Amino acid sequence: MNDLQTRLLVILDAEESLYGRLRDSLQEEREVVARLDAAGLEEIARLKEELSDEGRLLEESRRCVADELAASLGMPAGSRLGAICDRIGASAEPLAAAQQRLSILVSVVRELLEANVLLAGESLSEVRSTLRLIGGLAAEPATYQPDRLGTAPAEAGRLVRRSA
Repeated sequence: MNDLQTRLLVILDAEESLYGRLRDSLQEEREVVARLDAAGLEEIARLKEELSDEGRLLEESRRCVADELAASLGMPAGSRLGAICDRIGASAEPLAAAQQRLSILVSVVRELLEANVLLAGESLSEVRSTLRLIGGLAAEPATYQPDRLGTAPAEAGRLVRRSA
């Protein structure tokens, strides 16, 4: 395995680690959403943002190294990793295995993301329904209230005493 292949393998391993952490955070997010834990949800959102930033950097690095490797093999930039591995031959076995593991992990993460979106939508719908229900139970305004000037209503029976 040459230097470019080794660099690419290191990046793929880092991406696999990152997607593993993302998978774990998405599983935790599911539990946090089910508990309606706002503080936990904020922490998960912060972690996911950090992982997303790290993922973008790793993806950019992977693409650059893969393009260099493809160019060294006489292939165009943007060639798929599978095609690069095919061109390299048997010595690309570790790269192909890493790419396979990463591909499976990305699929798992995608499924978890979709499931969490559905769960969050259902939870939000339940919260809104509860708020509507609570709003419907609000006390109605009193029928008899002091007049606009804030004075108390006249004493009962006062009119009767004057006329008697």
